[in-house]
Amino acid sequence: ISNPVSLVSILSIILFAIPFRMPAFIQETISLVGDMNVPLSMMIIGSMLSTMSPKKLFMDIKSYLVVLVKMVVMPAIALGVCLITRRFIEALPVTMITMVLMCALPPNSTAVIFAEQYDTEPEFCTRTVALSMIFMLFSLLGWCFVTGNYSDTGDDMEGNKIDRIE
Repeated sequence: ISNPVSLVSILSIILFAIPFRMPAFIQETISLVGDMNVPLSMMIIGSMLSTMSPKKLFMDIKSYLVVLVKMVVMPAIALGVCLITRRFIEALPVTMITMVLMCALPPNSTAVIFAEQYDTEPEFCTRTVALSMIFMLFSLLGWCFVTGNYSDTGDDMEGNKIDRIE
């Protein structure tokens, strides 16, 4: 395996499975480096957006198509799967709502870092991530409204019935 991301993923699964724990100073160092992912990706997105004309950002039909699939189609599929699965497996309504809303979130901003690193259309990736963050304001609100209809009553973690607060 020559891909560093795959290698680190496999290594992290192995380290998680074995009882060995890293010393605290190594864990803190790794956490500090990991905590830089989102700010670094936001800086890259900002620098790429600063060189892009607004027309190029808002007139790319392919970016809109990706945003539509990510923020409308995928949550709709997740909702369908949850509704079908709910007939066979007992689950809390909050589980279904969480799954649908997780699918409705915009793509991870670190995708821009990988697109930049591997030179695979970083401008397109930047446009898509930026547009999805803009449209998240509307789509996430819509999915909260849709999934809110499925949470009229439910159980809390102790199994007690709870009613929806109006």
